[in-house]
Amino acid sequence: MNETPAGSEALARLHDVVAPAPVSWAPQTVGWVVLAAVLAALLAWWGWRTWKRAQANRYRKVALAEIDRVQRDLREDPSNGRAALGEVNEILKRTALTAWPRAEVASLAGEEWLKVLDATAEGRAFRDGPGRVLADRVYAPGGLTAGEEERRAFLEAVRRWVRHHRRADDGS
Repeated sequence: MNETPAGSEALARLHDVVAPAPVSWAPQTVGWVVLAAVLAALLAWWGWRTWKRAQANRYRKVALAEIDRVQRDLREDPSNGRAALGEVNEILKRTALTAWPRAEVASLAGEEWLKVLDATAEGRAFRDGPGRVLADRVYAPGGLTAGEEERRAFLEAVRRWVRHHRRADDGS
């Protein structure tokens, strides 16, 4: 007789473990597909809007870079205050011409120019602050003063205006 141990018969009758089918990551209902489509559309719209806004405000970055260049030039040659003040005034005027129609800002000078600068950004940094030099000294022989603090305050007021002025078309 062929005798096998008692446990080997039980082992022979065992089957392999059957793993269940993997769970599908595909949405099981139409609602998830609709939600995914809506989210994709919103993401695309947000990306397009962000890109358009960046393109519309690119002129601000260009103006800020030019102001930085003027400040570097002033550090190298502080006696060049008149040319620097003229350059800053030109940068402000070009920036304003980008944001508003030419007929509204091209001919502005002196007090009227300062009023527009203050009216289009918060504060009174041009009529009552360091930006006052645009009306007082833009055509004066000395231009910007030799004092580092006064120049820094003036250029910071100009930078703040470039960053925060409200454009005519979108109020930004």
